[in-house]
Amino acid sequence: HVLNRTRKREVTEWRVVRDPVPEMVPLNKFEEDFYRAVTDIVRAYAARRNAHEGFLLVTPQRQMSSCMAAALRFWQERGAPSEEELFEDAGATGGDFEEVGPLIQELIQQTRGLGDYETLRRHDSKYTRLRDRLVEYLAEHPAEKIVLFSYFRATLRYLSARLAEDGIAAIILQGGEPDKDGIIDRFRAADGPAVLLSSEIGSEGIDLQFSRVIVNYDLPWNPMRVEQRIGRLDRLGQKATRITIWNLFHADTIDARIYARLYGRLKIFERALGGLEPILGEGIQELTLALLRDRLTPAQEDARIRQTAQAIENLLQEEERLEEDARHLVAFGDFILNEIQAARELSRRITADDVRRYVIRFFTERYPGCEFRQDPDEADRFRVDVR
Repeated sequence: HVLNRTRKREVTEWRVVRDPVPEMVPLNKFEEDFYRAVTDIVRAYAARRNAHEGFLLVTPQRQMSSCMAAALRFWQERGAPSEEELFEDAGATGGDFEEVGPLIQELIQQTRGLGDYETLRRHDSKYTRLRDRLVEYLAEHPAEKIVLFSYFRATLRYLSARLAEDGIAAIILQGGEPDKDGIIDRFRAADGPAVLLSSEIGSEGIDLQFSRVIVNYDLPWNPMRVEQRIGRLDRLGQKATRITIWNLFHADTIDARIYARLYGRLKIFERALGGLEPILGEGIQELTLALLRDRLTPAQEDARIRQTAQAIENLLQEEERLEEDARHLVAFGDFILNEIQAARELSRRITADDVRRYVIRFFTERYPGCEFRQDPDEADRFRVDVR
C-alpha cells in the first residue's frame, strides 16, 4: 500500500555524467541564402494568415534546420505529401494537417526557384562535419555504437545514403517499422552497423544503454524531447561513467541562439529534468510563436530568448523551493499518521477531534511556545501564534 516516487534528477548514486558537446557549424553562402529565403516565406505566410499555431510555423523551419538538402528535396519532389508522410516528418498529430498542408504546398511551389538540391548536397557543411568526426571517432573506437536522432524521415534517408557512400554502416529506425526490436538487435550486434539513425519513435520505449554517444543532428525545441532522447542511453544498465551528447547545428540560426541563450543557461543537456514538463512546455511554446510569427532581428531574437530563459529559471527556482518545503511537510505527515495508526490499533474510529489534537500536539511539542486559538466564528479554523 505504498507508492514511492523517485525522479531521475533526485538519484545521486550511480549517476552517469552527461557531457554535452555543442558544435555550431558555420553556414556557407549557399546555405545562408537558402535559410533566409525559406524563413522569409514562412513568416510572410504566417503574417498573411494571422497564424498563431506553433506547429504551423515551426515545421518548415525545423525541417530546414535539420538538413537543408533533404528539406529542399522533400518539398521539390514529394508534391502533395500524404498525412502519414507529413506527420512522420514533422511530428504532428491528426488535426494539424489541414493547417500545415497549405503552407507545405506554398513551399513546394516557391522552393523550386530557391535553390538546387545537388548544390546544397555538395556544399552540406553539417554533413561534412558529421562524416569527418564519425570517421575519426570510429577509427579510435571501432567497437563503439553511435545513436543519431533526427526529427525527419527525409533527413534519415539522406544521411543513410551519404554515410553508405562514405563507408559508414548505418541502420534506420522510424515509424511504421514492423520489427523495431529486430532493428535494435542488429544494431547491438558486434558485427552490426556502427550508427543507428532514429526518428523520434526511438526516443521512447527502447533501451540503448550499450551505447555511450548520442548525436542530436537537429535541436528539439521542446526540452522534454531532449530528455527522452538522452534517456535511451542514460538509464539503468549503462556501464559507462560518462555519456557524450554531441549537439550539431548551424551557427547564426534560431537553433544556435536557442542553444546558447536558453538551453545553455538552463543546463538542459546536463540535468535530468524530472517532472518539469508544465514549466518548460508553456515557456517554449510561447517562445516558438514569438520567434517565428514576428519579424525579429538576430539581436531581438537573442533578447526574446534571454527573457524566456529568465522566466523559466525563476519558475524552476520556485519549484525547487516548494519541493524543499514539501520535505518538511513529509515529517509532519509521518507524525500524524503514526498517531492515527496507534488509534487504529486500539480499534478506535478516527474523529475530527483526534486529528485536531494530533496536529496541535505536534506543533506544541516540536515548536514550544506555539499557541492555537480557535476562531470564534468558525469552529474548524484556528489562529496559530509562534513566539
